[in-house]
Amino acid sequence: MSALPPTPTEELSRKMLDQLKEGKFHNSAQEAQLKILQSQLKSLQTFETPSKLNKICENIVDCQKNDNSRNKIFNLIRLFSDLALYAFDNPVETYNSYAFEQTIKISIHYLNINYPESLREAIIVYLTNSFQSESFSILDKYNGEGIITILYQAISLNGSLLNFPALRCLTSIAAHSEEYRNKVKECVKIRDASNLLNILENPREKKQIIRLLHAYILYPLEDAEFEDILNIFKLNTTAFHKQTYLALIDFASDQKHADAILKDEIFIQEQFTNLRDILVSQLIYTVVMNTSKVVSFRVEPFLRDYSPEVSVLNIQTLSNSIINSVVMQQEIIEKIDLIKNKYEANQINLKIKREIILFIGTFIRSLTSEKVLLLKPSDFLDYLVDSLDYNDSEVIINSLCAINKYASAFPTGDAKAIRDKFIDLGGVEKIEELKDIGDDTMNDYIYAFEKSFLASDERVPFNFEG
Repeated sequence: MSALPPTPTEELSRKMLDQLKEGKFHNSAQEAQLKILQSQLKSLQTFETPSKLNKICENIVDCQKNDNSRNKIFNLIRLFSDLALYAFDNPVETYNSYAFEQTIKISIHYLNINYPESLREAIIVYLTNSFQSESFSILDKYNGEGIITILYQAISLNGSLLNFPALRCLTSIAAHSEEYRNKVKECVKIRDASNLLNILENPREKKQIIRLLHAYILYPLEDAEFEDILNIFKLNTTAFHKQTYLALIDFASDQKHADAILKDEIFIQEQFTNLRDILVSQLIYTVVMNTSKVVSFRVEPFLRDYSPEVSVLNIQTLSNSIINSVVMQQEIIEKIDLIKNKYEANQINLKIKREIILFIGTFIRSLTSEKVLLLKPSDFLDYLVDSLDYNDSEVIINSLCAINKYASAFPTGDAKAIRDKFIDLGGVEKIEELKDIGDDTMNDYIYAFEKSFLASDERVPFNFEG
């Protein structure tokens, strides 16, 4: 293979070497010139590539120009496959390299439809791996050559080796930023993606289209576009449950879009809940926890009987969901017996019991005073007092805050009844015991609790959240 033209660094190095050989540096001015050249060399070396990457790219360029054998395509496939593996392991380095720019030009040339699919597949995989980089500005430089358009045009409705890698590459680009999402969406419109989803038969390719639409919703869209994507998701919950569910979770992280999901009662009660149950049964814990983004869809699914690990995550999800969701708070008020039943059914399993107590405390503290009045004065008080026996400062402090919030919302008569019941349940004795074992933070809460809750009817207000 013939040698490539020297890089800027190589030219500068030779120039410095020649000057040194000729003994040209004999005074301070010449030494200053040497320092400038050394600085330029260092700057250029920062952006040049390791020898392995250089070698692969040199071979690609040489193969393109000089290899006239029948094995040329095979050799290019092998070289681009090597480059794809290197780019996967070194995405940022690959992007910052001199070789990257050279290879992009060659890549675009060989993505022409006249070249074999296997070669174009290797090139697309290389591009996808390169676009893991933190910077995609290389696309701006070569956008006139239409990388995104070439990728979209590589997708065949009749099936092709290129379909999956091309969709994956488009997804990678779209997910990077709103700017690049818009460029991809302009080329692959939502209706185009929907048509592909209906026409393509390969499940792997269909899942990748769901991921592409998922990338679209990561950044702001027009309401009509969100509605179109939501409708596509609704139609594809069964076949691609995990991809669709994850997309819906991100979709619903915005309250306005969560409301759009919640408007469809049948979808929420049937498809979405069933979708979640599939993933719960597979113990995909991160998915269970992320459900907290989809606020207020239903309480019941979280309180079904699962393994202890999933049950704990479910209750934590409820706790995360209620803090900012008035709708979820109202749902729990209406289904208060479900919470009680869950608590009573888990007297032995202390992990689940602990999470329920934390949930109850968080729930009461998240309510406005008006919402607290919708509870019965006796609701949960015995559970909260019981939790004061826990050797767990987080639980105890949470319960003290909840009890105080509970009583302060009710009229004087009801508040006194709550206080009297607290005393009957042994709450005062528990408080005294806690004083002996609690740390300074807990003791501060106990002191404030006594002043605010256990004092006379002239209670001193205290900001327990402070």
